[in-house]
Amino acid sequence: MATALIAVETLEKLDQQLNCSICLETYTDPKLLRCGHYFCLQCLVKLLYEDDRQRFYLRCPTCRTDTRIPNTNVAGLQPAFHINDLMSIRDAGREALGKITRCPDHSSRELELYCETCEKLTCPLCLLKGGKHCGHEHELLNTAIEEYSRELSVLLEVVDDKTGEFSESIEKLDSNIDEVNEQLKIFEKQKRTVQDTPNCEARLLYIDRQEELTSNQQRKLLALKNQLAKIATCTNLLTKCGETEEPARKIAILKQARKHYDAGSPKLSAICQEIGEIQLLCLLDPLQCRATGKGLQIAAIEEESAVTLNVVSYTGTPYTHEVKTECEVVSEQGRTKVKGCVKRIEQSRYQISYKPTIKGEHLLHIKVDDQDIEESPFGVEVIKIAPEIQESPVYIISELKEPAGIAVNRVGDVYISERGGHCISVFSPREAKLRSFPTQNLCQEKLKGVHDITIDGEGNILMTATKAHRIFSFTAEGQQCRSPFHLHCPKCIAFNEHNRKIYVARGDNSIRVLNSQLIEKRGYIRGMCDNIRGLACDGSGKVYVADCGNNRIQVFTSDGEFVREFGNLGADKGELDCPVSVAVDSTGIVYVSEQKKCRISLFTPGGRFVTSIGRRGCRPGEFERPGGIAVSADGTLYVCDGNSRVQAFSCKHVRYTWLSLCLDLVFSTLPVLKWILGYSKLLKVVLGMHLVNSS
Repeated sequence: MATALIAVETLEKLDQQLNCSICLETYTDPKLLRCGHYFCLQCLVKLLYEDDRQRFYLRCPTCRTDTRIPNTNVAGLQPAFHINDLMSIRDAGREALGKITRCPDHSSRELELYCETCEKLTCPLCLLKGGKHCGHEHELLNTAIEEYSRELSVLLEVVDDKTGEFSESIEKLDSNIDEVNEQLKIFEKQKRTVQDTPNCEARLLYIDRQEELTSNQQRKLLALKNQLAKIATCTNLLTKCGETEEPARKIAILKQARKHYDAGSPKLSAICQEIGEIQLLCLLDPLQCRATGKGLQIAAIEEESAVTLNVVSYTGTPYTHEVKTECEVVSEQGRTKVKGCVKRIEQSRYQISYKPTIKGEHLLHIKVDDQDIEESPFGVEVIKIAPEIQESPVYIISELKEPAGIAVNRVGDVYISERGGHCISVFSPREAKLRSFPTQNLCQEKLKGVHDITIDGEGNILMTATKAHRIFSFTAEGQQCRSPFHLHCPKCIAFNEHNRKIYVARGDNSIRVLNSQLIEKRGYIRGMCDNIRGLACDGSGKVYVADCGNNRIQVFTSDGEFVREFGNLGADKGELDCPVSVAVDSTGIVYVSEQKKCRISLFTPGGRFVTSIGRRGCRPGEFERPGGIAVSADGTLYVCDGNSRVQAFSCKHVRYTWLSLCLDLVFSTLPVLKWILGYSKLLKVVLGMHLVNSS
């Protein structure tokens, strides 16, 4: 027969093997994973995660092996039968231990004494000469049980005095463990996300390093929980000791309780203090860091562009520790590289500034802890001058009758076609009205429909009459300078200074250059338009088309080759809703009039959104179904407003140099010079005839 002591020690070792490594308590409904490790059912439910294909897995906390779980049914895992068998053996051993009452060496004698030297049950014969416990301190078993229980009760009173601290420590520890487990889940999700992405090897290595740090902290937290669990086990054992009546069972339980107390209770204060001082690792997560600011999209040559960077941890909270941050701007061809300047403005916010040196497309790399942040590198378009426009008009031209088309000549005179007034009114750059000439008696048909206008290279005004199927031309003073040009349903018109040609959009969504076709058919694919409402040309000869039906702007070369498109239906920044007019200034900034949203949106030459002004209303700076727009050489934006007026806005980014002013004066005086030259020739002829007659 085995001794009671051996049985007790065996049961203690067995109890240790039957504790779950996650909750550190006795297994409850243990389940077996594919890797061979086993855990409580409820502990496994907390570890369930979903991949990007909506499949569910369990990752073993011991070996990190994944086990697929169909339909999130964790309870369907195979039970850990050998663990259940061991628990049955343990329970049977405890029951048998309580029935051991006779000495294994002297079967006729009861175990009625307790050897304090050996801490074992014994009989009186074992204390005699030649016995195993000869000369040892001993006492009656019941007395030993009472003294042992009294001693443990006194010791546990110290623990009871710290019950509040103990409970708070356990609560905080469990919360910290849950946070660490969630953080480990984030790591696993990110590993799947960064697969097959640029620099995926470096990103995976960085995530592995962060995951290892978190796993180390998890092991430390579990170790602290194990120590607290021993103290809780001591209290539970004392409760069990009062429930059992077998002396051998009582002394075994008391001994086990004292062992757990010695392992945990003396360090209780230190453990609680350590738990109170625990600071979970606030690990930096580059993939959650966000950068904001216009510097992510557009920048100007030799002008400082700013970006704000918000640094966060894996839990989404601000990362307050200082971190290594880098910025570099690389041109599209890689010819130039510019390092940015990084300044910490708050604990988790950084300001990044850079100055590009050449125009064109660039890549902006922003790195945190040597890792690219989300969406880095950013595509940045570098332009000549940073666009800037005032939201309030500098002046308003009022009392107009349905202003439809608008154009500005080289010296800044503003020409407005009034559809309701059947005339073209001319204003100076400072709002003064110069003259007005009628357009209603140009032909027998009534001039209905779109009345768009433009100014050609000679300063003449060209006007479309959609219903009359004609294009009329006037001098700057309002005289018809040539016969009307017949064209079916002309709508929009623009003059291209690059090739000195006139572009006209017709009702069938084709664009004609004199007699050449640019776009012939109607449709919804690139290079095809639906309801063209506006045309404009930039200094390089590109043609901008307001494709109203498709809510976009299309760009073509002067020969009709598709270049790019930008905009789509919507009310957000950079989206368009019914674009009806387009204009381009001398720096290449594109202005788009949106009739339904009652605003003017600005874009870079590459199509990146800059800003917008206006909203629905009748106050200054507000519009009602805005129509035609035009930009003067000095940077003034004119907008035809449905409130029977034209509003003028200042564009500060347009620089009007003395050279351009002189050139504009020369071009504007060409018609006068031609008239003087013609008059002088006529004078010479008259004088010559007079001299001949006199002779």
